[in-house]
Amino acid sequence: AADAVHTRYPEIDISVRTLGIEGEQYAARLHTAGVRQIDLVVNAVNTAYLEKLYAWIRPGRKTLKNEEAATRLLQEQKKALRAFNNTGISVTVITTLYPDNNEDHVEEIARVMAQLGAKDMVIEPYRQEEGAEIFLQYPDEAMMEEARRVCSRHITLKEITTGTVCEFPTVSNVATNDSGTGNMPEPARLFKPTKMRPNIAVVSANGIDVDLHLGQARQILIYGPRADGLVSLLETRPAPESGSGAQRWLALAGKLKDCFAILTSNAGENPRKVLAGEGIRTLMIEGNIEVTVDALYGGGKKRKK
Repeated sequence: AADAVHTRYPEIDISVRTLGIEGEQYAARLHTAGVRQIDLVVNAVNTAYLEKLYAWIRPGRKTLKNEEAATRLLQEQKKALRAFNNTGISVTVITTLYPDNNEDHVEEIARVMAQLGAKDMVIEPYRQEEGAEIFLQYPDEAMMEEARRVCSRHITLKEITTGTVCEFPTVSNVATNDSGTGNMPEPARLFKPTKMRPNIAVVSANGIDVDLHLGQARQILIYGPRADGLVSLLETRPAPESGSGAQRWLALAGKLKDCFAILTSNAGENPRKVLAGEGIRTLMIEGNIEVTVDALYGGGKKRKK
């Protein structure tokens, strides 16, 4: 499937989420097929924790005993991570925080994965899947904040909320005040309209949903406050032609000088970096445009209150 997508849309950077089993074997083929980002699901780096978290693991056609399977999974993930790095595929570790199961283990995951070469890490809160027979306590915000704090000692953190990626600084790049205390910016402050950039750009195929990869965009929808203060669609602007590499994204940034962010279902690392350098954040999200834009401008919070 990745081969077919890459052949038709060579400008798209493909990402894959996986447990990493047999990742070493397929790393080179995935890279050739256009995969540039791997989300590696790692919920423990110790067999005792894995045996608590997984009822069974089937790496092939045969379901293994838990102890044997846990050992196999750890070995496969470590080999896969090294192989992905060696082939030029960026690896983000995805860890779900399960209260009373791995909350005291997340820092060790961050430490080990960073040593093995993971680029960054996402800590997701446990939520019960639909139809699941086992229900655990949901982690509260204090528990999540503590997990982020200890993990940031070892690895760069990102947070994904409703498809939106927000970067958290690590200990090494947090600005410090005179007393040496780190000033950690609130993630919400990263995505706010300003006087110079009051608008937000949106990539959409149907004009209703954020449903298009940035590289496929032929036009950009511009949302922002009207004269009466109501946030709505202001205009559409043509996107730069494809095929010019970084110059394309610089040209796009030039068209979006009044925008603080751009909403898209996905985007490659290069355009994200170029746009960020020009002051425009790339928010990767899928959903209804009006609902998403309203929430970013504060409407969602007001309705909730």
